[in-house]
Amino acid sequence: MKVLFLLPPAEHSLRKADMNDNGYGLGRAYLMSYLKAHGHEVSTIPFNFRSDEYYLGELDDQLKTFNPDFVAITMFSVNRVMGYKCVDYIHILHPEIKIVVGGHHASALPEQLIKKYPFIQVVVGEGEVALLDIVEGRETGKIVQRPLIQDLDSLPFPDHKCFFDAEPDRKNATMVTSRGCPFHCSFCSLPSVSHRKYRKRSVQNVFDEIKWLKDNLPQVKNIGFQDDAFMLDNQRVIDLCKMLVENDIHFNFAVSGRVHPVSDELLYWMDKAGMHMVSIGLETGNQHMINRANKKITLEQVENYFALAKKYPKIVITTFLMVGLPGETWDTIKTTVKFIHKLQKIKYDYIYDATPTFVYPATELYEMMKEAGKIDDDYWLTDGDCPNFTLEHDLHTLMEMRRYLLKRVSFLRIFTPIGFVTQFFNAPKNLLEVVWYHPENIKYALGDSFSIMFPRMYRILRGDKIERRYEL
Repeated sequence: MKVLFLLPPAEHSLRKADMNDNGYGLGRAYLMSYLKAHGHEVSTIPFNFRSDEYYLGELDDQLKTFNPDFVAITMFSVNRVMGYKCVDYIHILHPEIKIVVGGHHASALPEQLIKKYPFIQVVVGEGEVALLDIVEGRETGKIVQRPLIQDLDSLPFPDHKCFFDAEPDRKNATMVTSRGCPFHCSFCSLPSVSHRKYRKRSVQNVFDEIKWLKDNLPQVKNIGFQDDAFMLDNQRVIDLCKMLVENDIHFNFAVSGRVHPVSDELLYWMDKAGMHMVSIGLETGNQHMINRANKKITLEQVENYFALAKKYPKIVITTFLMVGLPGETWDTIKTTVKFIHKLQKIKYDYIYDATPTFVYPATELYEMMKEAGKIDDDYWLTDGDCPNFTLEHDLHTLMEMRRYLLKRVSFLRIFTPIGFVTQFFNAPKNLLEVVWYHPENIKYALGDSFSIMFPRMYRILRGDKIERRYEL
């Protein structure tokens, strides 16, 4: 069988014209390699940040030249509108092609999708086994779900090469070394897919994929691990780092995860192995809000992480921030600013953005919005943008809070008057340390600071006509 895989572009307000060398959707890449390993032909549209017209044009070409038997569409809440357009386009012009929809949004609202499109099949949860059963005719049900894959080593490596063939200048590869997360944050839709079940690949299997990238894609310089909880098992990360060092494997690694557990030994080996870009989920500097979000971390644990990492100047830590979680006020925003400044005095916290909190189906925040009458399930059938949590503040206020926060904590605002005064004089040594070891970040700070101080000129020079919710 021939299967065409689609990851439609996100809503217009989240696209950027300069995001070609982006992550390529590992879920799709795994599905492609899995079906190829079972003898099926696969194809995809590799670019996800182009215009609707470009994407539909590419889709039309693929439908005519590749002539697929199935089209498999990955649907998230932020790309569902373009996903709907793709379903309509395929069914109207090529009704003989079978359509399968999966992804977080499909897993959260499968019945709604079937009601809207009775001719499709929806995969709930992980897709490899379910999609194979559909393609090979063993499953004809409208909603298809299979048990989570326990032995992740049994899966073939994702189809990296397809995306590098499409973009030979690409330097960034992405990987996952585990699936799932045992926690249940109020804003996260992951439990609708992985049901809080954390599963790990073996260290050898992860190393073998890194070695494959080195041997087969020499243009790769950077590898980003997209695990939801990469550092949850400290010893596993240490063992991987040791194997990389012993085999003289060099990449710039970016990792993300939780602040606890952590040890000096973990950070020592991460530093040795080149895992110098570390992102951790903080969301807010207010402990009460952290507790309400069910994150299961403390501010003391965050401080401890930074204190341990202080010994390793090449490691750059960024904390993810959200604006507008339940309990947010101007006082909590100012508390977050103070806490970030406290962290930056320990070791510079490289903040680049703070996101107004999104609301996804199958999350606690969504249920709160529904109970308050702010949204209902029918909203997801419209072409409206993925909503923000506006139960306590409207979007305008959230954006004002975001601007206030970023002006005072973001490295990208360092060349603005407020940014320079509040950050450079707060922790000059730690700030200069980041610049010394990672000078490439200066250009991003210059561009972003210029866009803040001269927004009209910036837009004219960039030639950008798209208005975005979360910019400036």
